[in-house]
Amino acid sequence: MTKESPELEISHSQLSLNSNGIIEIKCAANFEYDVKHINENYAEIKRLSKSKKALVLNLVGSHSGITKEAREYVASGPHKDFIKAEAFVLHSVAHKILANFYNKISKPIVQVGFFKNKADAEKWLLSLE
Repeated sequence: MTKESPELEISHSQLSLNSNGIIEIKCAANFEYDVKHINENYAEIKRLSKSKKALVLNLVGSHSGITKEAREYVASGPHKDFIKAEAFVLHSVAHKILANFYNKISKPIVQVGFFKNKADAEKWLLSLE
């Protein structure tokens, strides 16, 4: 895959730039994301967005998770200069509980939304433009 390609697959995520301008991340199933993995995704988001503030759609993998350190890191907003908002499509009750906790307790700096399906998540992201 060339550097100019609009898609990238790394061991834990598949990132692509959709025709509507949203950067989509398909998160691996049965995987726990840590700070290193988050930063790998951030590097690719910067590349795909060409350093413009991106709208990011995360399709959370089944039985995937994120470490406490990574949640705290993301909530602190290291990506605030290159991500405008993030939507997460969740599939399990455990993910929904974690999302509510993250949003209410961690109070992320970058605007986030949690959805049951991709269409609603995209609609919300596009409404922020």
